[in-house]
Amino acid sequence: MESADASDRFLWDFRRTLADLWADAHYGTMADKLREDGIGIYAEAAGVSLEMPEDTLLNKSKVEIRTILITKGNYNDGYARV
Repeated sequence: MESADASDRFLWDFRRTLADLWADAHYGTMADKLREDGIGIYAEAAGVSLEMPEDTLLNKSKVEIRTILITKGNYNDGYARV
């Protein structure tokens, strides 16, 4: 890359593309296939994580029943699904 700014712009575009593909190709495709049979999809649609650049709201827009994960401290302290 010719500059840090160009690198940042490229990385933003790349990560945005991955997030869009994850929402459309994973959540969107599954939801569309299930809707054809009159079935809704229930998912804890992932959001921002270090492992995978995702868009929480875009993912959740693809499913009928949205859930979240609430933690206290770290995952070993226990959690509640809402």
